[in-house]
Amino acid sequence: MFRLQSSKVLAVDMTGDAVKAKNGSMVAYDGQMAFKKLTGGGEGIRGMVTRRLTGEQMTLMEVKGHGTCFFADRASEINLVTLNGEKLYVESSNLLATDGGLRTGTTFTGLRGASQGNGLFTTTVEGHGQAAIMSDGPAVLLRVSPQYPLTVDPGAYVAHQGNLRQSFQSGVTFRTFMGEGGGEAFQIRFEGDGVVHVQPSERNTIAGTSDMGFREINAKMVEATVAPGQRLFSQRGAMLAYRGEVSFTPNLRGGQGGVMSMIGRRVANEDTPLMTVEGSGTVLFGHGGHHVQVIRLSGDTLYVEADRLLAFEGTLEQGTVFLGSQGGVMGMVRGQVSGQGLFTTTLKGHGAVAVMAHGGVIEVPITPQRPVHVDPQAYVAHHGDVRNKLSTALGWRDMVGRGSGEAFQLELSGSGAVYVQASEEKL
Repeated sequence: MFRLQSSKVLAVDMTGDAVKAKNGSMVAYDGQMAFKKLTGGGEGIRGMVTRRLTGEQMTLMEVKGHGTCFFADRASEINLVTLNGEKLYVESSNLLATDGGLRTGTTFTGLRGASQGNGLFTTTVEGHGQAAIMSDGPAVLLRVSPQYPLTVDPGAYVAHQGNLRQSFQSGVTFRTFMGEGGGEAFQIRFEGDGVVHVQPSERNTIAGTSDMGFREINAKMVEATVAPGQRLFSQRGAMLAYRGEVSFTPNLRGGQGGVMSMIGRRVANEDTPLMTVEGSGTVLFGHGGHHVQVIRLSGDTLYVEADRLLAFEGTLEQGTVFLGSQGGVMGMVRGQVSGQGLFTTTLKGHGAVAVMAHGGVIEVPITPQRPVHVDPQAYVAHHGDVRNKLSTALGWRDMVGRGSGEAFQLELSGSGAVYVQASEEKL
């Protein structure tokens, strides 16, 4: 029996039966277990030859015994799939374990596999039992019906099942080759009846008053509703999947404003490439497996690094600000300590913005009576009427490498909120 011990650890309760798992994925077990490497992914000599010829390599082991065995691989998120005679199509790199009675094989995928760097073939799993598949971040299950086809970024695709037809869509133009494409040059369209597993991160591929708003699907993925006559901006390559008639156009100006705004952002090094999203439908956004925090503004200003912007509504006014204006010389020092540089991006008005961070994000209120101290490396963004200054407590221990690691702190006072990530790692 397969069960999730946590979102990243698979537990299999065994009573003498066998399971097939990715070689080296066992992290712990209790009871008595035996491990044996399987030839050709458990498909015999013919399967081994086929996989070598197709490039769909898969190294599995057979685990048999009594007790509970725990499996994990590279801290990937794990999703359980129950098969009742149907076939699961999954990349071999995403397959963690299967019931011993399930059959595996290979099948031709065409250009879809080539576009995401996985070759022209993929792995199939069929029969009755359970399979555990992995994803970079929590995967979502998107339903496909004859009335509602689905378009997916090839790099975000994990697996699919059901009676689905795939077609490969390419939007390669001269802009793609000049590095000015929208980051969505290749797409897969699924039609028919079934489900598609999509992860909130993209593998490297060949291409490389608003009613819209954002809805958080999980910690690493948001859904945006696009309405006619409205638009939003997103980081290039952040689209994971979409429904409806939606267009993605490279925004050469890097967001809103005219040519002078573009020049200002480039001089300030706050010119993260963006694309304009318009049309009618819904879009799923995620990028690099980062956590996503949705912030809704009601006329105030959000201060955030440009490379943390996943997507924001077109109703918001974009600009840049000199950090020296937010605390004088110490404001400039804060920018250097936190890795922001001397400038940061501002978004002002009414609307929603999705920002990225390492680990989860917490929102900490700032009041005149209670200023907030934040590690500069953990700072994500802030909004409201907030003043900030950098305080330092450098001592001889810091100079000789024996400090607590908290020599610099960012103090925010006034009225508003600051967003802090659960990591001191830059994006």
